[in-house]
Amino acid sequence: MKAKVILAIWAIIFIILPSCEPDEPEPPFVPPDSPYVSPEVKTLAASEITTHSAIIGGEITKLGNEPITKKGICWLPSANTPEALERTNPAIVNNVIEITEPDSKFSFLMDKLEPNQTYVYRAFVQNAIGVVYGQKLHFTTEHETITDIDGNVYRILKIGKQTWTIDNYNATRLRDGTPIPNRIEDSYWARSAPQEPAMCWYDNDRSKYEKDYGALYNWYAASHPLLAPEGWRVPTNSECDSLAFYLMRAFPDHPGTLWSVGGLCKTRGYEYWQPPNTDATNESGFSAKAGGMRFSGDEYFDPGFYSLGRMAVFNCSSEFGGYAETFRFAYDKNHFISDLLEYKTNGYSIRLIKDE
Repeated sequence: MKAKVILAIWAIIFIILPSCEPDEPEPPFVPPDSPYVSPEVKTLAASEITTHSAIIGGEITKLGNEPITKKGICWLPSANTPEALERTNPAIVNNVIEITEPDSKFSFLMDKLEPNQTYVYRAFVQNAIGVVYGQKLHFTTEHETITDIDGNVYRILKIGKQTWTIDNYNATRLRDGTPIPNRIEDSYWARSAPQEPAMCWYDNDRSKYEKDYGALYNWYAASHPLLAPEGWRVPTNSECDSLAFYLMRAFPDHPGTLWSVGGLCKTRGYEYWQPPNTDATNESGFSAKAGGMRFSGDEYFDPGFYSLGRMAVFNCSSEFGGYAETFRFAYDKNHFISDLLEYKTNGYSIRLIKDE
């Protein structure tokens, strides 16, 4: 009987006590057969660019050996200068367009964009390890435009609170259809000439100069109330001053004087300007070209054409003391020079400003 009790106790102990054998071991960590392989993505060139939209995209060219968790495009607006484009680097902390379709090649229609605005963008892919970017690309949306009575098209640009044409005017008629006489002879540009509208092209060579520089007009044409398309006009001198003062405030990297913002308005390089084209960056987008002038003549200079490649001079619609008010830019200075009084019979380029 005693032996049976002892055996029963041992049986109970055996059942209650946990097993002393070790747990099933975890499978050993096996490193991957090869090191981490990064995915690769290529940024695709923009297409179907309009004033307010463009199609941009990317293509995954290598998947890598980690699952891709996100892909898309990141972007930022930028000034359209080499310096600005170089320092603009969009990343996933900026504006991001995430693409959810499974295809390796993807695209997206960006809309509601600003006209004449440059955008820098690049494709990206992301996995558990990190983010991989494609190369940076950029595009610039188209300008909005207006058309004159002759069918000439002019790009327009908002600068501050003003909207300007950024191509020189070239119409041969007032907007009611009245022709503006194309005066070839110097006598029509003399100070004793009739006080009536007149126009011409530099060197009287329309085929050579109208595309890049437009026409030259005397003040009587510039001040005519029907010269410009409906809703537009030739600016007054005070409106030109407003443009200059805006540029002084908007570009603080430049000294805040009228003598330091002319370069912001001149096209870069030497296609339309003689060297040195001092400090020309065209950061404002105004795109002044040195289209020269037709001079009436005085005791120092004969009548004729002057300063192609050296000066961009624009007529205002305003006058002071019997003289036309003008503004200009020069090839060898960084000046924005307004309040210049000239003979009304001189021929200068014209830009338009929108009625506000």
